[in-house]
Order: sequence, then structure tokens, then C-alpha cells
Amino acid sequence: MSDPTERYERSTTRSRELFEEARAYMPGGDTREVTYHSPYPTFVEEASGTTLTTADGEELLDFLNNYTAAVLGHAPEPVVEAVAERFARGSGIAAPTR
Repeated sequence: MSDPTERYERSTTRSRELFEEARAYMPGGDTREVTYHSPYPTFVEEASGTTLTTADGEELLDFLNNYTAAVLGHAPEPVVEAVAERFARGSGIAAPTR
């Protein structure tokens, strides 16, 4: 059986590339120190419902849900529609709004 780190590195070459690129812009290449793991974190391309799709094409069940901020899952249609409707009328307005 091969070393777990070696298996991870073989199966996550795109995440490694993205991590190296991120290191050019962010100290340590990662903004989420609490979820960082060696030798580099897995990069996620998209999320829908309870599924994360990594940059390497793996689908993962999201147990963190952004630490409860995504309690409804990622991109649930009613939330996407409500946010799109609000943003179509402006966002970050520096005055009271309804």
C-alpha cells in the first residue's frame, strides 16, 4: 500500500497547481488556516446542495457547510433567485434601503 500523502499528491495535481499560484498572492497560499492540511489544501471548483466538486474532479460531501453559513446547502434555487433579484436592484448601497 502506498503512502497516503503520495496517493493524495498523485490524485490532486490541479489543486497543487492552484495552491502554488495562490502562494504568489496570499501568505501561505490559503485563507482558511483551520481547514489547511499538508502538503496543500484541496481546491474546490464549485458547490451545489451538499456536494463540493474539487479542481481535480472529485465529488465530496460537504460536512462543514461553511460552518453553518450554508445550512441550506450551496446555491439552493430559492436563495439564488432572491439574491439575484436583490442584486439586480443594487448591492452595497451606502444608504438605507427597504
